[in-house]
Amino acid sequence: MRARSCKAVLLVAALMAAALAGFPAQGGAQGRIPVKMAQATLVLAYAPLFVARDLKFFEAEGVDLDLQLVTGVVGSQALAGGTVDFDVDSSNNVVRIAERGIDALTIQGLLGTMTMNLVVRREVAQKKGVGPGSPLAQRFGALKGLTIGITTPGAAGDTYTRWMLKQAGLDPVKDVNIVQIGTPDALQAAMGQGRVDAFMLSAPTPERLERDGVGLILIKNSAGDTPEFRQFLHTVVATRRGYAERNPEAVQRVTRAIARGANVLLDQTEEGKKTLQKTFPRIPPEVLSLSVDNMKPGFLRNGRMSEEHWKNLSQVFQDVGITKGPLETREGKLWTNRYLPSF
Repeated sequence: MRARSCKAVLLVAALMAAALAGFPAQGGAQGRIPVKMAQATLVLAYAPLFVARDLKFFEAEGVDLDLQLVTGVVGSQALAGGTVDFDVDSSNNVVRIAERGIDALTIQGLLGTMTMNLVVRREVAQKKGVGPGSPLAQRFGALKGLTIGITTPGAAGDTYTRWMLKQAGLDPVKDVNIVQIGTPDALQAAMGQGRVDAFMLSAPTPERLERDGVGLILIKNSAGDTPEFRQFLHTVVATRRGYAERNPEAVQRVTRAIARGANVLLDQTEEGKKTLQKTFPRIPPEVLSLSVDNMKPGFLRNGRMSEEHWKNLSQVFQDVGITKGPLETREGKLWTNRYLPSF
């Protein structure tokens, strides 16, 4: 047991040294900076943050991180209310508070493609006569009459499920039954008990349900099934513009730490998987490994965003009614790369 423990310590030390090589920390003599951060929903769409936390990149950057795990729209509400400095969230939640007049500023992207997959109970898919190989329009249409679970109203799973329903000409109020369930674990249990027929969530929950024979991933956005979601800013790091202007050093340190986490997943993927297993201890390693591999093409190096990401996001948000008109997609209004590192 002692030998195994020593090997584990050496492995973590080696990983940290490799990940930090060539990336000088900025904390040092300038002192430590406390920050409060909310993070929505325990899914792999936020993997760069989890890796950065567990490999102590925040500490290396001189950041004393107070990380609060929340559900659904709670993180964006906390950012709007000023009770947290940063919100790591789905882009739709950040844009919603910006539409309400909150000067929210997206400072870093995590995923540049949609990774929320729609999973249905296997027997429901069989009854509907659809599968992953069916035409996309047929898969959208198969949602009619189903009970669909969400974490909270307005959260990403709710928003994008409604968008898919509208693509099929379905009314989210009349043609389906959308019910609030809560956490990913609660959604998984609800499907296992037959209380919901489908839900939309990022890995690893859909993959685990499919492996267990309970669910079938009917729409795999992580593989590009839906064209509108292929170049799409899914998860982001946001702050308030005033906070960023007053505390540029804090913003830069936070984005550097998270960028290091993203780059571990891109460049040292197997080590990143081992680190993520700490955050998801109940997920079988083979399911977590598959999930990370499916999502890897979407992780953004250093968190750098593009106007194309925002243009696609703007169109979907108009279609689903989050915004009344097109967003300002040029850098500077809703988003900026100015605080990102250039490793």
